[in-house]
Amino acid sequence: PVLLGEKLVMPIHPRHRGRVMWDLAVIALLMYIIVVAPFVFGFSIEAEGGFKLFEQAVDAFFIIDVFVNCLTGMVDERGVVNMNLRVSLRAYLRGWFTLDFVSSVPWEWFGENHKNSGVGATLNVRVL
Repeated sequence: PVLLGEKLVMPIHPRHRGRVMWDLAVIALLMYIIVVAPFVFGFSIEAEGGFKLFEQAVDAFFIIDVFVNCLTGMVDERGVVNMNLRVSLRAYLRGWFTLDFVSSVPWEWFGENHKNSGVGATLNVRVL
């Protein structure tokens, strides 16, 4: 456990069933993006209605995923689970954090395309 402000935070075990289900949801959404992104870019499709709402939910999911990753223990190169949150957070920040952050933030929300659904540039970076 680590103090975060005034709250005690327990790290998430990387092999916990809930964490594994979360990772499966990430994989499913990435597969969705891999299928949808070429159509969105190729035909300049602008999300509307339920599709727009779903795309915004996907954006929110990936933003939350960055925080979930920050709070998850790590498995080292020997396969040993390390639940020291400071060690695992440091490893995450030095490793996948930059790519996760850049690909999770719906950057178009901050530019001219704010009215767009979030389908555009974020999809492109996530596929990477």
